[in-house]
Amino acid sequence: MQHNRASKNKKDSLPLGTFAIAVHDTILFLRIIGWMEGVYSHLVPKSKQVPSKIHQFL
Repeated sequence: MQHNRASKNKKDSLPLGTFAIAVHDTILFLRIIGWMEGVYSHLVPKSKQVPSKIHQFL
């Protein structure tokens, strides 16, 4: 895997990068958010969980 030249000297860069998803259906968007929150709540212990910021937009 070859990294972009602009990100080679950054110490806080993510090794696998990031991605963006565009969803143009409200029901599907809410379903995906629910799945993400469910996975997060099962993988991260309650004491380490950070409050979700998505609810301020809904």
